[in-house]
Amino acid sequence: MYLKNIDLYGFKSFANKMAFKFDKGITGIVGPNGSGKSNVADAVRWVLGEQSAKQLRGSKMEDVIFAGTDTRKPLGYCQVDLTLDNQDGKMAIDFKEVTVSRRVYRSGEGEYFINGSSCRLRDVHELFMDTGVGKEGYSIIGQGQIDKILSTKPDDRRALFDEAAGIVKFKTRRLEAEKKLETARQDLLRVEDILRTLEGQRVSLEGQAAKAKEFLALRQQLQEEETELFLQEMDAMEEALSQAKEKADILQADVDAVGRDKASLALRLEVLEEKLASVRLSHEGDREALTAARIGLEKADGAIVLVREQIKSLEQQGVHLERNLAEHRRQAEELEGAWEAAKEKRDRSHKDFQEKKGLLDEKAQAYGAAAVSLEEKERETERIKGDLIEGLKALTEVQGAIGRIGMQQGNLRDHLDLVLQKHTILAETLHSQEEEQKGQEALLESVEQRQKDCSNRKLKLFRAISEWENRNKVLGGLLNAKNRELQGLESKAKVLGDLMEHYDGYHFSIKKIMQQKDRDPLHGPGIRGVVADLLQVRPGHERAIETALGGNIQNIVTDNEETAKAWIGFLKHQQYGRATFLPMATIRPKDSPRPPGMEREPGFIGYGDALVSHDPAYGAVVRFLLGRILVVDTLDNAVRIGRGCPQSLRIITLDGEIVNPGGAMTGGAYKNNQSQFLGRKRELADLAAAMQGLQAEIRGLEEKQEYLLEKEAGDKAALESLKREEQELNLATNTQSLLLKQLSSALERNREQLADLEAEAVSIREQLAAHELSRAALEAQIQDGTQDQEMAESSVRQLAQELEELRRNMGDLQEAMTLQRVENSAASQELVHLEETLERLEGELSRSRDRAQAESRALEDNVRQRESRMLSEKSLEEEKAGLEVSIRELQKSTLEQGEEKSRLELEARGMREEMETLREREGNLAKEGMRLEGILERTRMQKENVASHYWEEYGLVHHQVKQQRGGRPPVSREEARRRADRFKSRIKQLGDVNVNAIQEFQDVQERFGFLQNQRNDLVEAVGILQGIIRDLDQKMRDRFKETFRQINRQFQEVFQELFGGGKALLELAGEEDVLESGILIHAQPPGKKLQNMLLLSGGERALTAIALLFAIQSLKPSPFCVLDEIEAALDDSNVDRFAAYLQKLSRETQFIIITHRKGTMEAADSLYGITMQEKGISTQVSVKFLKDMEDAGEPSRRTEEGD
Repeated sequence: MYLKNIDLYGFKSFANKMAFKFDKGITGIVGPNGSGKSNVADAVRWVLGEQSAKQLRGSKMEDVIFAGTDTRKPLGYCQVDLTLDNQDGKMAIDFKEVTVSRRVYRSGEGEYFINGSSCRLRDVHELFMDTGVGKEGYSIIGQGQIDKILSTKPDDRRALFDEAAGIVKFKTRRLEAEKKLETARQDLLRVEDILRTLEGQRVSLEGQAAKAKEFLALRQQLQEEETELFLQEMDAMEEALSQAKEKADILQADVDAVGRDKASLALRLEVLEEKLASVRLSHEGDREALTAARIGLEKADGAIVLVREQIKSLEQQGVHLERNLAEHRRQAEELEGAWEAAKEKRDRSHKDFQEKKGLLDEKAQAYGAAAVSLEEKERETERIKGDLIEGLKALTEVQGAIGRIGMQQGNLRDHLDLVLQKHTILAETLHSQEEEQKGQEALLESVEQRQKDCSNRKLKLFRAISEWENRNKVLGGLLNAKNRELQGLESKAKVLGDLMEHYDGYHFSIKKIMQQKDRDPLHGPGIRGVVADLLQVRPGHERAIETALGGNIQNIVTDNEETAKAWIGFLKHQQYGRATFLPMATIRPKDSPRPPGMEREPGFIGYGDALVSHDPAYGAVVRFLLGRILVVDTLDNAVRIGRGCPQSLRIITLDGEIVNPGGAMTGGAYKNNQSQFLGRKRELADLAAAMQGLQAEIRGLEEKQEYLLEKEAGDKAALESLKREEQELNLATNTQSLLLKQLSSALERNREQLADLEAEAVSIREQLAAHELSRAALEAQIQDGTQDQEMAESSVRQLAQELEELRRNMGDLQEAMTLQRVENSAASQELVHLEETLERLEGELSRSRDRAQAESRALEDNVRQRESRMLSEKSLEEEKAGLEVSIRELQKSTLEQGEEKSRLELEARGMREEMETLREREGNLAKEGMRLEGILERTRMQKENVASHYWEEYGLVHHQVKQQRGGRPPVSREEARRRADRFKSRIKQLGDVNVNAIQEFQDVQERFGFLQNQRNDLVEAVGILQGIIRDLDQKMRDRFKETFRQINRQFQEVFQELFGGGKALLELAGEEDVLESGILIHAQPPGKKLQNMLLLSGGERALTAIALLFAIQSLKPSPFCVLDEIEAALDDSNVDRFAAYLQKLSRETQFIIITHRKGTMEAADSLYGITMQEKGISTQVSVKFLKDMEDAGEPSRRTEEGD
């Protein structure tokens, strides 16, 4: 497994799509500061799932998207793809090549992909788990992070060693097991809450079941007595109906005789009225014709005036159209002239543009010729430089001969210089000793003052940290309380949800149907739901609506009667009890008149069907159930409104009191006075809102806690910095004190040595004079060779000046080409503008001609309209004359027909008076018939009411009751009523009875046992999960101990190899828990004592951290490793050792190293160069290009793109 490709688009400074291809071994990435090299390492870390913007050197995750430059717009998203070779199958995925991608948008949304398929961040983590690759492992060491391995707290180094030990996956599994354990505990808590709730229900239902059994026995006896009463009352009402029908037959005979007389008179009156109608019709026709003629005359006069006005208006309009036509023709002529001028200007501009384009081509040819000349001069310079190198070799041989001849002279001179230097130093030291001593004392005093300031700042930070810890502790307690409160609400919501899901409190038959409907594909979809589930009621109205619905709240709404019949058959077959169904296809609301002005009555709330929300499809069902319900605020207002309210309305108060038609009132309260069904949904919604509010509070507290932790961490970091500063100041104080003592001792020693040095200098000068003569002869030979070198160097300088001149000329040519391109661009834009102007003028000219043609057509139409109006005026004058003749004739005919109409109306009046007498007698007979019909209707209604009451109570009709009467001895109505009242009294004494309590008690008992088994299973699951966690902990401890021992041994070996000796040691900060203890690092470079890591130099700390990193890589090599300038603090010799060891590790690990160091570059198998040819945008360049820029000592205008 190794990294093959990195593809970047829009990531930080990589605005353009950039591809990096890697082979096994070491690949170096080089380039100037700020060119974007480290962004490659950041890209790898980012793809592997880094979530901290600070680790990516940003403030928020959107900062990784290219932010734009002065000349380029920002991008909307960025994407990085890592392609890895998986031939060895090290990653647990069935692909030989794996591409992991990450994309983030400026809106904050992000995506992960594996081989193009969308995935989760967790999938990416699991893919690389225990491979040594990851954002927290040792495969990516970012810029400046190598030193943090040593400077961070011991606990913070755990991630590095956990990854090396391969226990990250075990820690992940333990975390998952702990989450499952917490979930199991929460489930156990909820089950126990439900069990406590069911225990209370179980005790209550046990008593209700016993009462229900007694109620059913009494109700059976009551049914027998009410059956006897029902049959006797039905017989009495049938006898009364028979007598009323006989009287109605006699009355009907009288009504028939009166009807015959009235029919004869009506026939004669009808003939007379037909004749009168004919006269009236003729008379009215003449009057209407006369009126129409007069109206026509008035209309003709008006039309003549209107036509004359129209002729006048058309004449004025014609004058206006002639003026407009002349104006449009003038505008068209002006536009034609403007178009010709614009066309001529366009042609001139096009010619000028072609000339400028030719100038640009000439300058480009000159630039190419200069480039060829520059290349020839550079080759000549290289040749002369080679001759210089040969000359230098010859001079070196001569100088070597001088050196061998004058070796003794050189040694003597060096000795003399050393003696004189010592003499000068001692003299100066004796002169300045007191001043230096005073300066050291002042410096010591300054350091001591800084120590005091550091102590004061430490004290302030201690107090601040203590304050943050106290506030965080208080906030943590509050957060725990809120979490406990949230858990309580969630548990309560869970219980309430379970009650709704299992239809607790509903009749047994309702439960069974609602549980079975999803299993019946034929009739199940026809059930819309229970009435309580289909209504939404505002708070405050729930008790009133639930009281109004009563038992109907458990009715089941179906699509049609077929579905209802099917489910009734199901209940009969299974003997689950009875249920009421409301088929939507047949339900018809009982339309009752609602008294006007009721809305203005004090205390009026509304009609029941208007106080609930529901799907429009259920409108008929809701009106059927609640259409005759009136809701008011108090019982007093209900009684007052009930006195003037129709008998068809029931009045309900907000507290659930009832005023029934006829005046009966029902009221009172139970201990639990809450609504049982409608209130559940509202309570569940209230719980959800409360939980949402608590969650928002918890998020706010967590954010505040995070802020406090950040402040505490910042102050602790500052405290650690002050501690390091204090250690440095202590070291400086000790150093200054020791230096003062050494100065005093040096004063005495230097005075004694001064005299010895003066005598030794005299002896050395005598020996040097003897060797000077031999040296002069050899120097003459060197002078001849030096003259030849100077001539060659002069040639090189001359060529360098010519090269510089050529580069300047090329720069001038390039600048001139740029200016010429700008001029060409301006000319091109002007040409485009002129083309647009020509196009616009052509459009305006076309529109102007169109308008002139339209005006011409309008003028012709105006002439035609004037001629038409003149013809209309003549026609109207002729029509007016004819109407005046018709009016005179119609006036004469109307007078004659009026006299005939008066005579016929007098005769018809006498016949109508006779008809009225017959009708009066017929009305009296009808009243008597209505009285008898009323008696019949009331008797029928009483019979229907009695039958309906019995049907509602017992579900039987009259003929079924007769058949079931059997051989029971008859009793009087008074005796039967007395017995029925006695049974009713006993039933009333029982109070409210839940008939379904027997089955509900059985259901609760079964569910209680089921949940007890569930609780036992959860307790067992908790134990199993705890055992799994213990096993994982033991495996992790064993593996970590063994790996830690191996890393410690390897670390010592690598440390000695990189440092050339010394000692190093790893140690656990606490042995009591190896999985949580920190890691301590001890280092002793060669020639030094084992000391605190903070006292090592920067280079020593960096090399120690590199030794640790290499030790881990040696034991558990990662497939690839990205190193970002980790050797920056090393000197050249250490860089060489670092590079040598890196090559050794590259046999097992692929390295991508970002560097500035020459030794590291030499060790790399291949190099990538990064630069910014365009400001703010990183680009790849070839290594040759980078070396050319280095040799020339200045930026070049040429760029060479490459891999």
